[in-house]
Amino acid sequence: MKKTLKEIFDALRTKNYRVVAPVRDGNKIFFTEVSSPDEITLDYVNSEIAAKEWLFPRTEVVMKFDNLATENVEISDDIENQTVETLTAIIGVRPCDVKSLLILDKVFSWDYKDAFYLNRRENTVLVTLGCSKLGDGCFCDKVALDMSSQEGSDVFLAQNGDGSFEMSVVSDKGAEIFPGEKIVPEEQKTTGDAFDKKKIKAWLDGNFEDEIWDKMALKCLSCGACAYVCPTCHCFDVIDEASISEGCRRKNWDSCGFGQFTIHASGHNPRPSQKERFRNRILHKFKYYVDKFDETACVGCGRCRKVCPVNMNLRDIVGAIEKK
Repeated sequence: MKKTLKEIFDALRTKNYRVVAPVRDGNKIFFTEVSSPDEITLDYVNSEIAAKEWLFPRTEVVMKFDNLATENVEISDDIENQTVETLTAIIGVRPCDVKSLLILDKVFSWDYKDAFYLNRRENTVLVTLGCSKLGDGCFCDKVALDMSSQEGSDVFLAQNGDGSFEMSVVSDKGAEIFPGEKIVPEEQKTTGDAFDKKKIKAWLDGNFEDEIWDKMALKCLSCGACAYVCPTCHCFDVIDEASISEGCRRKNWDSCGFGQFTIHASGHNPRPSQKERFRNRILHKFKYYVDKFDETACVGCGRCRKVCPVNMNLRDIVGAIEKK
């Protein structure tokens, strides 16, 4: 079904969705709430920060407390208020970012149901924009993700030459927004020359102390930039912020690459050097997540390479491991 961006935008607003979309800020793209389709930029490869921040914010309050209670400290659980979100539609999200949310779904609903993330997820519609080419640094093909994959989408858009879009309704959520449109099942496609994930996993299983970790980690600065732009990284810290009278407990994004990430109250750190921290990042994405959920935790978006101040390239790193 052929649709214009305005028709898609108006359909979402009619259903009372707030619309989040890629917006250009100088030469960079960020996902921002918009009030008009004229603000939206769809001529882009990928955003600077993954769309995940609209479901898993950089920082959020999980509890508030009052220090001036007459008898006991009053703790008010703010989860219900925090997680009753307005309906949100994210337009123009790329297939790699949609796939990343499927990865986060498993993390946040595994042994503990994270109400903050899951309620936002339930109230969010994903209007995916297929890619026409690989961008500089993209390697979704190497992790077996097709540029036109509809997996996880509610509505899928393919751009036409005249500026309109070929729209496919993919889920029940999408069908509620566009009644009368039939749900179109996705065709399974092959991606060609992908990493041999089984081979990589098998090598990682048996080479925890291989010298490759010392060599690769020498270049890493432990700045954490890769984790903050990664669409699948989900580490967070929990801190209390308090004054004399009141305070709150807050979740903030964190990175396993930081030196203090695993430090114990005793002062002991089981990952004392950058070697251990760098190794953990690679193992988490290509071994530990695979052990638990039988898929890799990397979608090949290439953001980590773009922001790395020493130009480390995850594609090259994993490729070197595959050769080993």
